Amino acid sequence: MIAIAIRFMKAVLRKGLVILALSMMIADLCVGQSDTVWVETLTFNDITKRRGTWNFPDSDETYRKILMYYTLKCDSRTTADRWACGEWDYLTYTTFHQHTGQFDSTLTEHPYFKVGADAPDSIAYTSVPTHTTYERYKYKLTVDSVISETSYQIGDGTGEVETTTGSHRIQFLVTRQNFIDAGAPLSVEINAVRLYVKEKGGLLRDFTIRMQRLPRNTSKLDQFYNADLITLFQDDVQFADTGWHTLYFQESFFWLSLFALAVDVSYQADAGSDPVIWLAHDGGSGVEAFATDPDGYLLFDGDHDYVDMGNVPELSGAEQATFETWVRLDKTEKQNKLLGLGNNFHIETGSQNALYCIVRHPGDNTHGSATGVLGTGEWAHVAMVFDGRKDTNEDRLKLYVNGERVTLTFRGNIPATSTVSDDPFTLSGLFHGTSALPGALDEARAWSVALEESVIQEWINKPLDPTHPNYGSLLGYYPLDELEGTTVQDHSDNNRDGIMIGTPAWEDRNSVDLNFNSNSLSEQPNIIFVNGTYKTRLDSTLLSDTVKDPPISIAIYEIQGHKPVIKEVFYGWRSGYEYTYGPDGSVVDSSAVPAETVMQNRTLEYYDEPEEIIEKFEIGRFITPYGINLDLGPDGFTWIYDVTDYAPLLRGDVDLSAGNNQELIDLRFAFIKGTPSRDVLSIDRVWGPRRSYKYRDISDDTKLQKTTLSLLPEAKQFKVRTVITGHGHYSSLKDKDGDDVYPHCCEWRDNTHYLTVDDAKTFEWRVWQTFDCALNPVYPQGGTWPGAREGWCPGDLVKANDFEITDLIAGDEVTLDYSITPVPTDNPDMGKGNYQMSFHLFQYGGPYYTLDAEVYDVLAPNNFPGYSRSNPICADPIVVVRNNSTVPLTSLDFSYEVSGGTTAAYTWKGSVEPHKMAEVVLPVPGEEFWIGDESNEFTVRISNPNSEIDQYVENNLHTSRFNMPDLYSEKLVLWYKTNLRAPEFSLQIKNIEGNVVYSKENATNNTLYKDELNLSPGCYTLELTDPRNLGLSYWVVPEQGSGYIRLHNEDGDVRKAFESDFGHKITYSFTLGGTTHVQEENFDELVSLIPNPAEGHVTLQMKGYELGQSEIRMYDIEGALIYSDEAYIGSDFNLLIDTRELTPGTYFITITNDRYKLSKQFVKK
Repeated sequence: MIAIAIRFMKAVLRKGLVILALSMMIADLCVGQSDTVWVETLTFNDITKRRGTWNFPDSDETYRKILMYYTLKCDSRTTADRWACGEWDYLTYTTFHQHTGQFDSTLTEHPYFKVGADAPDSIAYTSVPTHTTYERYKYKLTVDSVISETSYQIGDGTGEVETTTGSHRIQFLVTRQNFIDAGAPLSVEINAVRLYVKEKGGLLRDFTIRMQRLPRNTSKLDQFYNADLITLFQDDVQFADTGWHTLYFQESFFWLSLFALAVDVSYQADAGSDPVIWLAHDGGSGVEAFATDPDGYLLFDGDHDYVDMGNVPELSGAEQATFETWVRLDKTEKQNKLLGLGNNFHIETGSQNALYCIVRHPGDNTHGSATGVLGTGEWAHVAMVFDGRKDTNEDRLKLYVNGERVTLTFRGNIPATSTVSDDPFTLSGLFHGTSALPGALDEARAWSVALEESVIQEWINKPLDPTHPNYGSLLGYYPLDELEGTTVQDHSDNNRDGIMIGTPAWEDRNSVDLNFNSNSLSEQPNIIFVNGTYKTRLDSTLLSDTVKDPPISIAIYEIQGHKPVIKEVFYGWRSGYEYTYGPDGSVVDSSAVPAETVMQNRTLEYYDEPEEIIEKFEIGRFITPYGINLDLGPDGFTWIYDVTDYAPLLRGDVDLSAGNNQELIDLRFAFIKGTPSRDVLSIDRVWGPRRSYKYRDISDDTKLQKTTLSLLPEAKQFKVRTVITGHGHYSSLKDKDGDDVYPHCCEWRDNTHYLTVDDAKTFEWRVWQTFDCALNPVYPQGGTWPGAREGWCPGDLVKANDFEITDLIAGDEVTLDYSITPVPTDNPDMGKGNYQMSFHLFQYGGPYYTLDAEVYDVLAPNNFPGYSRSNPICADPIVVVRNNSTVPLTSLDFSYEVSGGTTAAYTWKGSVEPHKMAEVVLPVPGEEFWIGDESNEFTVRISNPNSEIDQYVENNLHTSRFNMPDLYSEKLVLWYKTNLRAPEFSLQIKNIEGNVVYSKENATNNTLYKDELNLSPGCYTLELTDPRNLGLSYWVVPEQGSGYIRLHNEDGDVRKAFESDFGHKITYSFTLGGTTHVQEENFDELVSLIPNPAEGHVTLQMKGYELGQSEIRMYDIEGALIYSDEAYIGSDFNLLIDTRELTPGTYFITITNDRYKLSKQFVKK
């Protein structure tokens, strides 16, 4: 694989790395110079297909170059998620699968034990439970005197609301009209409430009053509002006597006439205590919930915790099923499983408060999703109903949230049955990479039928019993009320108890959290809202709450039937320290917890089921872009790999795989006939197929150890190719929030890599992408797209590093050894990061030619989208040459021109080693070089390498197509709004000679500059550079503020607006004054100057458009007026202008009226 990152080739070549690139060569221009055979494999119509076998050319033809065109397209038909382009930056590979016809088992490893999701080298634990103590202040407000009060009474009934033992919560509605009828003004600051106590009863612990504003027209409250409740009073209350009792708020609550109000009252009363009775009235709308028995739920940590119920055969290949649970999501992550079977039949969360209903078979990603349906920090009931007997996606898969059906957006066709699987049914889960839930579950249920909507609604707030109409189809019922232990009890008749892994924590639902088992409230307390001014004091008491820590699970594995299975699970508590946390969250005390047992982990080795031996060769690697709201165009975006070195694999029937289901993919191969510089005789995978290696394993040389490979006797030349990308976010260093401190390893770690050949020479290189990501032509993306990374960028192919080792070979074998910057001793957790690594040894025959230079690419001018960051140009062309010779290339003659233009010549001198490349800048004599026949083609030829005859001329010519810089025929004003890092940016405009004609250095923060560009006619390049790769606006760094840069005319109209989230640099070329080699405002085909260049006369022609009465003027290059006239310009206008008296040079003709201002340039010979 040869990567396509020429935009950084200068820096890369200076470092000695071989990173090759190609522009998108148009078939009739570049590839067409030789006969070309095209092979089409995957297409945009292969929605989920990513592997197949295709017929490639036979080996009886030779090809000087083989190119792989890799095109991705955003499309609603993709199945990875709900986005047209997948949300995340994933590794993908283009892989050749070589069938051997032999069968074997693969030796595989698995840890002997796992602690939750981790497999540590050792675990020290104790059987004695540990505890954590949390200190908090309890505040009590005391009113010493009342200065003034105004009250508003709602209700004066003689009914009763009576407290109950256990936990109790009521919530009732106070309408806007209630307040108006009570005489309230348009807004009220509420400082207290009064309740009328008829019977004073016993102690009410944790008596809490909360309120929430509701929409003004709310007339019914039939379910609890939870999301926006504000706590106003919380204390233990013992009413001393009967009558009105005032409860003072620690903070004010504001009611406005634009709102209704929900009042929420909760408490806990001990068994046997006398009830409190409040006088009440028929308010017409409210709910209450009781919990006389323990009401628990399970809290999952989002990293390790899940519950395994084992195999549920009824869900494997099922035609129907329903999963339902109450869930509280404590933070939003990209993928959190709630419950279901394995990773192909379940409910999970997604970004933007989404829920995904997954019903898929291996290799597919069919599902339904809905965004904005699951809030954070509040309880909701969710139910996924699957009925594969139905005909449409909408009927096969349904989602209910709090009993209401939610519209799903579908990816693919939902299958008629779930996948056949022996995967376990789990609450939360880590299965196949699905993340554990950061939140809580309660009342989880699984059914073998598709429940009706009315049944879900009827039983959403009730515990199950045999009166449920589908009770016989219940597969598992988990009320989660145990509050202790490590077994989750199944309350159905199926005895599918679950074992805890992780371990989730039992939580007892307190009164303010009551939501389940609710009923309508027949009467609501009479209440007085009080607005008052008081003399108060606030006292505090320091309290300590000591809670038992959840245990850790230690799962012991054994091998059964070619796979690891859990043999036993036991539980303990980590040794180390017990901590006391102060009210501010800091550690204020600790006590040592000694270890009873220290277990050392080991590796279980086993063989997979026998399969055909298929040798995998990675021929290309790609990282998908952050795809939310990304658009790669109607035809997609193309990257090109040079895969010529893999010619021996790309013959006959080829089994090939590529990409994933994030985007649609089109994959084509161009076989360009001709003679290669050398034949590939064999390809060896130095350390086996591409795989992932832990950083610590390659650092301490337990992986990628020194290895020796045999060489073919007929091989004459040799090369090693490495493809390396770093991944993971690990660091021992933590910030104040406990998060890993940058740089995390190994995505964000800049390491040095080493390859030693025969213990004689060590190649040293880095794969760190300093500016590559921030100059990606696919921008802006979501996520952290511009950040420098270890060997890769989101939305880009991965670059290879090649090392010619021919001069180091001394016999019939070669010894290779790889090493890396050691894991820092002060940051050992970095060693948990990983590298995806591929190493290939190419063995070649002898070279076909001793002297052969090749035009490998044209970087500019070029309209290939991959080079759009630096094109169009107002400067010298830039080309890449490759030395295919056996000796260094020290000189080379160039001739080049635009189609219809004048040919220029240049002799380059330098030094390029065999099989290396160099970037060459070709000087042009002036702006007249770009004047051609407007077909916009640039052609470059080479000859006379080292002042001798080139032995192979088929690769000496390259033609690129290019776009013209934008034309502006009016004065421009540069609007530059700085952000809060203004002095760090560099803003310049250069003319065609590269001289700076405008600059803005050391600008002031958060300032809008409006600078007139008083520039002569000509071509210019604007460059805005941010050395930190953050651009003027970047969501990751909101503290830098935001800015923008635009080109306006003198009237303030926008002529060009640039993307503020640009990463490293904006490069934009434009022309003032109307030169004919630039793109004009859709009048190219309407206005012509013939001939151009002109001698005695030039004819101004305007066809197909009626401009009306206009003024025609001619200026010289200095802007001096030479000629002026007025004429009516119809749809077929011709004007002959005498140019015999003009001196040779460049001139401009403008056409102006009250609607248009057009400009054209011509050259007088």
